[in-house]
Amino acid sequence: MPSKKRRRSEEAPAQGSRAFFIQVRLLAKLRMLHLTCGHDVTVDGLASVGALRTLQSLDMTFTTDLGYHSSSPTNELANMIVPLTQLQTLNFHGCDIGDRGLASICQVVRLQELGVHFGGITDDGMAKIVVLTEMRSLDLSGCSQLSAVGLSSLTALTDLRHLCLDHCDDIADVGLKSIANFSQLTSLSLKDCFEITDAGVSSLTSLQQLRALDVANCFKITDAGLANIGKLLQLRRLSLFGLKAITDVGLERVATLLHLQDLNITFCNNITDVGLSYLATLRHLRVL
Repeated sequence: MPSKKRRRSEEAPAQGSRAFFIQVRLLAKLRMLHLTCGHDVTVDGLASVGALRTLQSLDMTFTTDLGYHSSSPTNELANMIVPLTQLQTLNFHGCDIGDRGLASICQVVRLQELGVHFGGITDDGMAKIVVLTEMRSLDLSGCSQLSAVGLSSLTALTDLRHLCLDHCDDIADVGLKSIANFSQLTSLSLKDCFEITDAGVSSLTSLQQLRALDVANCFKITDAGLANIGKLLQLRRLSLFGLKAITDVGLERVATLLHLQDLNITFCNNITDVGLSYLATLRHLRVL
């Protein structure tokens, strides 16, 4: 008897999950669905989501298909979205979809926002993304196998406004030369891209529409790099977190960014009161 009770309790979550997704299929007019941290999504569940043809926004962050570990490829999740032709926003953060999964995603050609944080995407996968010509926001953070070769594929995305490459370990100065072609970018995040140097930063001066730039922990950037960042005159938000090589001289260049509202200089250990005094010219600064 105890073993039977235990078996029923073990089956209950799967049965409940299946019933939930069957009900989801009845929501014919659903536009937005969040399934964050769904660790036991079944085949029936995937089919139910794939039947929601009116969906415009889907968040599958840290969702895995039943039977896989969270670090395993989850191509079934990516294949599920192919029929969702109205989808414009998709988050697969923390789902190791890989290049095969990205190929499925790229069949949804109306996508405007895509997040594949730690998605296991490589340069080969990026070659397929050229079809997403309506893309405006792309988060590839944590895709550590991406290099300049993969970034060159993004040049076809002429509407791209927001690009996040945090923790992309192989992105170096050569990769920034490709990014320099995206003159329409308004937001760029390069946090923890440790190979970026002043030479790479000099490539970014063509991004004159840039409003937000994050180079936190890009510790090879020095005052020479800040001199070029000082040429991005439309910047509102700038993170220099952890740039231990910059000094008061570099901060004087930052003080020319008169529209700056948010500046992070935490753990910039070589900045003194002299450097801080230069910031008095930043009349719009709200966060320091």
